[in-house]
Amino acid sequence: MTIAFSDKYDIWTTRYSFEPTCYAHVRNTLLSSKEGGGENGNGLYKHDSNESRCDFYDNQEPCKLEVVSNQDPSAIKSFNSISLETNISAWSASVFSNDEYQDVNRQKSEIGAGEFVSREGFQYAEIPVSLINSSRNLFPVGNSTLLSSEFIDDGQRKVRLFFNSPIAPILPSSPESDGLENLYPIKKLSSDSESTSIVDIIDNNPSHCIGVGLKSIDILFQTALEDLTGLDDLTQLIVQSNAKLDGDKMRGPYARIQLSTLTNKPLELHAVNVDYSFSKLDSRLTQNS
Repeated sequence: MTIAFSDKYDIWTTRYSFEPTCYAHVRNTLLSSKEGGGENGNGLYKHDSNESRCDFYDNQEPCKLEVVSNQDPSAIKSFNSISLETNISAWSASVFSNDEYQDVNRQKSEIGAGEFVSREGFQYAEIPVSLINSSRNLFPVGNSTLLSSEFIDDGQRKVRLFFNSPIAPILPSSPESDGLENLYPIKKLSSDSESTSIVDIIDNNPSHCIGVGLKSIDILFQTALEDLTGLDDLTQLIVQSNAKLDGDKMRGPYARIQLSTLTNKPLELHAVNVDYSFSKLDSRLTQNS
């Protein structure tokens, strides 16, 4: 990384992705060189003269910008959408919140290239749900007691669990397929004296929900089972659907937004606007206690 200092403002102002191994200043021209870079290997690079923007030593780099939406910092907000006042549309964005937490409560959302749409001259996109630490995509099986389990195929990868009472009617079941990428994982809750976590039903053998009956669930394990040992105590099962579809809205006191675009043309970005709403449970400093 290269960091630029402004003599005019007496501060460090800009970060660049290029990393030359040598600088030179000739009259009013800034030159640099990078070992092994460019068509001529160790040739010189003349700065501020290349019409192809973000192209350094024959490597096209993305243009990146990071901003923070932090209005009313004592309030918990739900972040709805983002709009960019810009002359190009090929932006992508990553949205973060609660960075100060190590694991629990941290949130992250992704807006892919092409998901921004033009509205009244602005580039607009809804902020998707959080891809991490979401809870709306977790569906508990319920408080039913496990009665028995049995294999339902010769490969001993498919298992059917039987319960003593009807399980949750809203439990999602994913279609059976040859691959596992579209199947919903099924896990169990594991608690100790300090925390509760979601873990595989059987250690190091991920499993997926492939069918839901009135009092039964069909499970596909990633690898074959020799027997059904380990399936005796499954009173707290969780089906985990796709967080991108069913996850929680981005929430927190702020939103950190990383914007990126891959273009070699001049661009303008005048403003980044974030629309949010206050949480109904939030108690801001301006409210009466």
